[in-house]
Parts: sequence; C-alpha cells; structure tokens
Amino acid sequence: MNNVYRALFGNNAPFMGEANEKYTQNLRRGYILKVNDELTTLVAEDQSNSKRIENITKFQTLDINWIDGQPFTSYQVPFSMQISNSGYGVQCLPEEGDIVLASFLPHNQPIIQALIKQNAYYQSGKVDLDTGEPVLNEQGDPIANTATQYTFYPLRKIKKGEYQIISKKQAEFFLDDYGTIKLIVRDQNHEEKEYGKRAWEISLGSQILDETNKEIKKLENENIQFQVYNHDDKFNLSVNESGTMLLNNDKNNIRIGSDGVINIKNGNGDTVSMSEGELIIKSAGGESITITKDSIKIGTQAGQSAVLGENLKMLLDMMMSIFNGHTHIYSPGPGTPTPTAPPAITMVSNNYLSKKVKLK
Repeated sequence: MNNVYRALFGNNAPFMGEANEKYTQNLRRGYILKVNDELTTLVAEDQSNSKRIENITKFQTLDINWIDGQPFTSYQVPFSMQISNSGYGVQCLPEEGDIVLASFLPHNQPIIQALIKQNAYYQSGKVDLDTGEPVLNEQGDPIANTATQYTFYPLRKIKKGEYQIISKKQAEFFLDDYGTIKLIVRDQNHEEKEYGKRAWEISLGSQILDETNKEIKKLENENIQFQVYNHDDKFNLSVNESGTMLLNNDKNNIRIGSDGVINIKNGNGDTVSMSEGELIIKSAGGESITITKDSIKIGTQAGQSAVLGENLKMLLDMMMSIFNGHTHIYSPGPGTPTPTAPPAITMVSNNYLSKKVKLK
C-alpha cells in the first residue's frame, strides 16, 4: 500500500511508515510533528487535478512520530473527530507536540482514536498541599503553577458528570452538576499559562453558583435563573425564579418586578417608581411629583403639597364667582350710600380657564 501512495504522492505519501507491520499491531502513542492546515493552495484555479487532489488529501492532516516501540513517522494522517461530518459537527485541531492514541489498519495505516491529555496534574495549577484542591483566584479560576507547568494552561477542576469545552484563547462552555449552562469569555491581556480575567459571563439554570462554587446566587431571596454580566460591573442583567428582573451597571439600575412595580434609579440618586395607577418622580434632594389618575401632587412633604387639576379648577371657579358678583358702596352725598351693580363684563370659566396644568 505504501508503494501505491509513493507512486501517487512521492515522499509525501500519506500514512507512509518505515517500520515493519508487526510494530503497528497494537495501540500506540505518537506526538504530532506538524499540523497540515494550510488553505491557500486549495482554491488555486491554475493547479492540476493531481495537485488539487494532493492538497485536498493533505488538508487538516497530521504528521506523527510514533513512540511506545520502534519509532517511525507517518505523514498526512487524517484527524478523526467523534462528532463531525461533511459540513457540520463539533471539531477542533490539535497542535504540534500534542499526544495522540492510534490503532493501525494493514500497511501501517493509523486511525487516530483520541488525544491524550498531557501533564494532567500540573494542568490543575497550584495545589493546596493540605487538601489536594487547586488554588483558585478571586474569580474562581485555577492559578497556574508556573514553576512546573511549562507550556500548559491550567484547567477547571470538573466533577463527575460535568462537561467543559474551552478554546486555546479560553472561551469556555461549561455544564455543571447543578444543571447550569455557562458561557465565559476572558480578557486576552494576561500572562502565558494563566487564565485571563473573566470579561463576560452568561449563566442559565435553576441554581447558579457564585465564583467560589459554594453559594447560590440570589435576587430578592430567590434563586437567580438567568444572568448576563460583565466582571468590571459595566453591565449586569439578572432574572430570578419569579420573573423579577434587575438591570444595572456601576451607576444606574432598573428593576422590573413580578409584582408589577418598576423602579429606575440613576447614579445621582434620582428615582422613578411606577406601580398600578401611580407614578412617583423623586430627586436625590427629596423633591417629588406624584401622579395618579385623579391628581398631581408636588412637594417635598405631604403637608406642603399643592393640589392641582380638578381641585385647582374648583378653587379658581369659586374666586371667579366672587369676582363676578361683587359690588362697591357708592356715596355721592348728601343721601344714603348705595351699592353699585355687579360688573358689566364678567369672567367666564369656559373662556379663561383650562383644566390643563403646565409645570415648569
């Protein structure tokens, strides 16, 4: 078979090995010498069919040096993925230096079964020698043991039944044993071999743990079931099991309650509160406006409030009635003084008074 590959591809024949087949009858480990992931020649229009086939065959393959026995090298080995098909699936590419586990078909043709996690103990980061648990930073991520870790990042310590997918740049998808889904992205301005500071985090579940993985997050004494937040306090959206929502940043917050009450507060302490049939606007200094379907009240204290709307119109109508009916005492002499007639031109409510009140 190798002779056929050599005839087609020359010294770059895929799967080509130099060892006798008796050395490839069992599972073997190998470390990756090269990842063939170049795309540039795949789309060249002027290449021959044989060159195109060679490039397609080579794309996303691995050159591997085998250990655990007589060493030899295989070229252009396809990297098999457990959940991957033509145009869909879950995929990743390993890096040079990663360790693979492979079985072999006849003629030294390897089939990669898995990647082997390297340096697993040190990947957990610094370890508390008394408890054996990894040492965590303030965000709950493991701290790298830089003295022994070499080129490996620390990994989250997962429990039985938990699932983690994390990229080289530490974008993370995590399913914990509380039934919570977490999506985490991290700041890229960090030292090699250490977790970057968490930048954004999205959590969905009935019980969402805090960064210490010890306390369940609460909003108004109820479990938070959905949360999106920035770790620099620039944005935080939380929803509890009753549907109450809190949206805030480092200066402002909005609460939309399952009880029908909406509260808004800015960084200066000014507030707006809306409930059924009532709107209250209040400044940080205590001045307030209360609006209901029947009235508008202005004032810092209830006893100082000015009542507007229908009550103000009633007061003005009474004043106009007094004006329209008033008389003066007329005494031209020498007789007895007599009252004058009411004003010939009267004030008319419909013409001069509106029920609307404009506040400035």
